[in-house]
Amino acid sequence: MAHLPLTRPHQATLSEAVAACAPKAHVSLLQRVIGVWRQRQHLKRLPAQMRRDIGLTDAQIARETQRPLWDVPQNWRN
Repeated sequence: MAHLPLTRPHQATLSEAVAACAPKAHVSLLQRVIGVWRQRQHLKRLPAQMRRDIGLTDAQIARETQRPLWDVPQNWRN
């Protein structure tokens, strides 16, 4: 098993753990999936004022955050 290359073992990020344990071919895909999940989680938690500022309704945000992780715009892929 691979050892995590960490200077702060208790503060490893999920991306660092994936990079240390997964084959290189899968790291990029997993990092993108994690990134999509994080973006959608942040979007879900935006305060109402910020939602209005970016012009999204609650229904639009709910629809976006319920999409599967692999369902991303074409320009995000590769």
